[in-house]
Amino acid sequence: MINGLLSGCAPSETVSMRNEASDNLIQFHSNSVDHGSIVATTYGTVALTDKGAYFIEQHGAGFVSLMYSDFSTQRKFFVCSNPSCAHNTDACPSYIPIQMDYAHPGIMSLNNQLYFVQADQVGETHPYVIAVSEDGLNRQQIFQLPSSWCISSPYICKDNDYFYFFAEIVDSESGDSRTSLIQASVDNGELIEVFNFNSEDSAQYALVGAVDRQLMVVRYPIIGESEEYKYYLITPHGNISNELSKEPLYVSNNHDILAQLYSNGTLSTSVTKNGTANLAIKDLTKDEEFLVNVTASDLGLDKINSVFMRIPVPDCYILVVYDNQSMHEFVYDKTAKEFRPYTLEKHGDYASGSPDIIGEWEHYFILCTGDRNTKFDLYSADGTIDASDTIQITYALISKDDFYACIENYLPIK
Repeated sequence: MINGLLSGCAPSETVSMRNEASDNLIQFHSNSVDHGSIVATTYGTVALTDKGAYFIEQHGAGFVSLMYSDFSTQRKFFVCSNPSCAHNTDACPSYIPIQMDYAHPGIMSLNNQLYFVQADQVGETHPYVIAVSEDGLNRQQIFQLPSSWCISSPYICKDNDYFYFFAEIVDSESGDSRTSLIQASVDNGELIEVFNFNSEDSAQYALVGAVDRQLMVVRYPIIGESEEYKYYLITPHGNISNELSKEPLYVSNNHDILAQLYSNGTLSTSVTKNGTANLAIKDLTKDEEFLVNVTASDLGLDKINSVFMRIPVPDCYILVVYDNQSMHEFVYDKTAKEFRPYTLEKHGDYASGSPDIIGEWEHYFILCTGDRNTKFDLYSADGTIDASDTIQITYALISKDDFYACIENYLPIK
């Protein structure tokens, strides 16, 4: 990016926009305006709001359904007020048509506004983001990508005026691809290529969240490199906090050290020569750091080979420890200042392992607790009906007291 001051004008910068028709870069100047704090989320089969949860589920062939659950009742309903509706045509506000019976859009919530996200091109449908009202009735396309683009980042971010995401862009003539940070206007869907990483660098880059008014990007290591991960903060105008040739936010050149991102900062873990795990949780918005040291004997283990820590929601800390060939999980109780074995389990037809925390509501955590095989009617061209099935993810609430005590008192959302 080339930044400068134009005589008699406000600060501006050169950014690039890709023209879908010509597939050529257009250079233009854009005033550096503060568009407010940036929020970040991922898209998938569930989106959480202050009122409850919205789900995308398959209940028939050729469409998926928008469902809603009020956490106080733990019941799921079609987003439809008509009691006689079969919920299988576009007359129903819960109806979402899909192609190829499986390529359905994801759903996400940003500041309690719902959006459908189609990350890849499906048939003739280009990738898009559509705003949808809570009752499913009003759907407005925010932006649509050219056919040679796809949304490649796990996160999509938004400030007052723009969406931000990583896109993989394929050159229509050469077939070469690159990964770029894209800014999409809320008002008119205009796509701006804000930042383009070095095309000679074969590493992978991904958008992984936001900190206040900056986007956080991770560089994944190349096989054979000494580094683990590198994190960078980038402004919406394409200014990177650390040049790629200089010291980044975090570099690990030791496989016993790992840094990760959580909502407002980073956490890093390391294991000393005597087997002590050092855990550092840094809040980038407050410039505060929370330090925890734990030994193998504290965890009831003989040895700590490596560790990493994750914070699924604020003030919930889960430690993953490897000793030789085994993996162990522990929950950190901040009040008691101790780790306890994380023994809750997923249940279902295919699921295994410990439940994933996807959010919190009042005195409860919201968990992904497993999956189940669900059947639906598949209508063939001659009118006959065949049974088909799909996998539905299952969710539940659990009180925070039960969670920290690892008591499996799930309240399933049905």
